Amino acid sequence: MKKLTSLFLISAIALFAVACGTDDPATDPTATPTPGTGSPTATPTSGPVTPTAVPVGMEEQPRLDEARNRWDLHEPDSYEFDFQWICFCGPETTTPVRIRVTNGEIVSIKDPVSGEDVTPSNPDLFRTIDGLLDWIQEEIDRPSDDLTVEYERDFGYPISATADRIKNAVDDEMSFQVSNFRVNPETVDLDALKAELNQAQSRWYDSGYQNYTFEFWWECFCPAEFSTKVKIEVRRGQVKSVTNVETGEPHSVPGDSPYKTIDGLFAWIYEQINKNPEFAALE
Repeated sequence: MKKLTSLFLISAIALFAVACGTDDPATDPTATPTPGTGSPTATPTSGPVTPTAVPVGMEEQPRLDEARNRWDLHEPDSYEFDFQWICFCGPETTTPVRIRVTNGEIVSIKDPVSGEDVTPSNPDLFRTIDGLLDWIQEEIDRPSDDLTVEYERDFGYPISATADRIKNAVDDEMSFQVSNFRVNPETVDLDALKAELNQAQSRWYDSGYQNYTFEFWWECFCPAEFSTKVKIEVRRGQVKSVTNVETGEPHSVPGDSPYKTIDGLFAWIYEQINKNPEFAALE
């Protein structure tokens, strides 16, 4: 299977997120209040942040002001996130990177798969969250012919933004995506993670299940069909069917199937841990 920066979610079964080797995290959005109302949630001391988007509907300048206020309130001393431009900018620019920020300054830009340092030819394209909010302000001031932004509800950082500067032009659009935002990132304790995984796998083997179904989806820099929520049916320890949860229709993706049994998912997690990721979480 093609290497992907990814994560999967299994309804009522398990969650594993890994950032580095080849794979990454998940979401379970809570109810979203109207921007500007309610009390902001407390900033966690470390670990991944589950993004919850602010509802669209306000004018862009008030939405940006609201988001910046939330970011100013919650901005941690240290954070990192995966970032990708989607534009007619060349492969170097559009390759996903992992940006780490300390005290408002970028301290590293790395390849999220290999963990190797990346030295971009145009460093100005890779920014802190404050810098990305400034970029959105620049597009509002321009103004772009069309601007669409999605903000995280609690921290206020932009999850994605798309600017179409010239209507009907085919090569002027610029979009970016922010994912796997983590506060005060720390080095993962792989030994503790492996011990937890061994215990979970033992419980699974002790159950003896060979026939079961579960819901599943990936979150990654990959085609949209990977992120579709599906129901996986397993019979005699083998995947029998994969169906779209919403439509009930059979679901498939090109190439090797990313849909596995629970045993296969345990094997996948072990494979990722053995690549010594710089971030990983297991539930």
